[in-house]
Amino acid sequence: MKQDLSFRISPRWRQSPQDEERDLAEISISVGDRVVTRIDDITTGHTRDFFRASAVSLALWLADNWWRLRWEPIVDYRSVRAEWRLRHDLTSASGGTLWPPMMIYGVGDRVVIAPIAMGSKAGDRVDYHPIPVSLVPATAFEDGVDAFFDAVTTTCARAQDGASLKLVLAQLQEERQTPDVASWRRLEARLGYDPDQVPDALIEALSRQEELIGAEGVEEAALGNPGARAPEILEKVLSASRESSVEIDLAEALAAAAPVNRADLRRPIWMVAEDAADRLRRAVGWSEGPFSNVALSDILKVSWKAIRAATATARDLPYGARLRGGGTTEKIALQTQASHDRRFELARVLGDALWTADSRFGVISRGKTDRQKFQRAFAQSLLCPFADLSRHVDLSGPSEEQIAKAARRYLVNRNVVTTLLVNKGHLSRETLGDVLDAA
Repeated sequence: MKQDLSFRISPRWRQSPQDEERDLAEISISVGDRVVTRIDDITTGHTRDFFRASAVSLALWLADNWWRLRWEPIVDYRSVRAEWRLRHDLTSASGGTLWPPMMIYGVGDRVVIAPIAMGSKAGDRVDYHPIPVSLVPATAFEDGVDAFFDAVTTTCARAQDGASLKLVLAQLQEERQTPDVASWRRLEARLGYDPDQVPDALIEALSRQEELIGAEGVEEAALGNPGARAPEILEKVLSASRESSVEIDLAEALAAAAPVNRADLRRPIWMVAEDAADRLRRAVGWSEGPFSNVALSDILKVSWKAIRAATATARDLPYGARLRGGGTTEKIALQTQASHDRRFELARVLGDALWTADSRFGVISRGKTDRQKFQRAFAQSLLCPFADLSRHVDLSGPSEEQIAKAARRYLVNRNVVTTLLVNKGHLSRETLGDVLDAA
């Protein structure tokens, strides 16, 4: 049966609001066939699937923040900036309503709908049921929000702020339908700015860099270090790439591996990455066991001795990178020093090239986009395949000693082993970050 990947915001008014009257609607939000706004009403003792609020207020919040909701990911699960919460946390919307404790943010071709904290509730009068972490195709999110906008403007044309909403939506629609403006707005959002708030000098600097590395490269760099210093950091990373002594050639590896199916949005990114790593292992004749330094250097077409001796030219920068030259070779700006960390970083470089083979510049960062999550999951599965790992740890309750021993066997950090066991359900997800990373 085909999986339902829809996103819906469904408002219902007991009566249409009159001239300049504040509307009051019963609003439910659902992802696929799952309602994410289920409430225990403490006052009545009943359970319902909707909250009561002004649909106009919600529509204004969605419209005002549309570009950032769609294109700006979360930066750090553990330390979320107050300004980011204002744009992505639904409880920051106006209207004095007990809004659902929910955040919304884009990670590329998908949009995340998630609780603002594990076990979060709204207040004393109502308790929201736990909101599951959900990912929907970005097109489904856009369609669902547009349908909500249509419903609100149809019913609330005469309501308080109804005329203002109509003007805001007309401007948003024009921006979305104008390619140059849409590209500009997307870059603003990825830099962490509201529309028209980016300094002109910053945009001009990034525009010059776009001529060298392309629009996708600039946007990924903006996500790697958002804010006013993005062009400065990008220039330093480009210099670090050019100065690096690590030069690899991925042409044979890319030809041997099947393309990544980025269109299948029903599966978690780590599953897509696991399949890609397995295909590459089989293609190079290394389907089982630890992936040795020799095997990795053979794929990269560079000696392991050269890799070990190389200076980490990006060690003091927020992210590393790969930069393709005129042919098929690429210079790598490394951040790591330890051998097992460097193996993982280079495996991420390979994963990035598989994700976007046509891009001549790739960022290797701590970002939370699908692209960065794919890199990490690909590297985990390439260096430490779960099918092999499962023969060396007790899946019913892996011990710290087993995890440490497995890390030594596969020449990886123990966090790589732990993450694989979490993704496969053999270790619990203790934090919201664990849940979001596995989505």
